[in-house]
Amino acid sequence: MEILPAETALMSQILNVTLITETFTPEINGVANTLGRLCDGLRLRGHRVELVRPRQSDEINSGAADDLM
Repeated sequence: MEILPAETALMSQILNVTLITETFTPEINGVANTLGRLCDGLRLRGHRVELVRPRQSDEINSGAADDLM
């Protein structure tokens, strides 16, 4: 597979990625595990990743910033 110049330029850009999900760690399930690996992989490649998840009913409210992970 040949990589074209436009693709090379796109691959070298740092992306700002926001993922929105209803499930993430400390929950243990396929979605949480997959999103964790995706976030880790994107960060290893130099991208900025923000994950947004609504507060779960069993979590303690310790501030507005807790809604962002």
